[in-house]
Amino acid sequence: MGNDWKFWVKKRRAWAMPDQEFHAVMQLPKATRYSYFVKRVADWRYLWGLYSEEEDRWCVAGCSAEEQIVFPLWPHPRYAQAMAVDNWAGARPEPIPLSEWLAEDLPEWEQQSWLVGVFLVNQDDSGLDGIVVPPRKLAEDIAGELMRYEDFGKFERILKRVGLLE
Repeated sequence: MGNDWKFWVKKRRAWAMPDQEFHAVMQLPKATRYSYFVKRVADWRYLWGLYSEEEDRWCVAGCSAEEQIVFPLWPHPRYAQAMAVDNWAGARPEPIPLSEWLAEDLPEWEQQSWLVGVFLVNQDDSGLDGIVVPPRKLAEDIAGELMRYEDFGKFERILKRVGLLE
């Protein structure tokens, strides 16, 4: 189930992404990929992680400086699937509904002092490249983008409950 990103397009959890968009966005600088991530997550209301059925857990990375857990997220299953290599080989893209992430995962990740690896990509010999932020910073940026949408009210109660709105 869901090993191929096109499965999620059929389920209307993601948009049909042309190859040209995929390759162009993968080459963007990490700050631009971060902005792309925020906008696309606000548009589609899903974040994407990699889940390993073999290990029955989400794929995470370590931040060697502080030995913190970094939970990688992508804006589309195709980007996540592209990262299912090396230590994450065999993992599959798995959607996380934005409302669930804000209401349930955000508080837990903050309590655990986890970080978020936003739109990580492999950079040849230098390893993973992307912006790593505390989950609250990412949630604030997504909330700021959501405020531009007509249906912002759907998220208002959740954002208030987690302290992102007064």
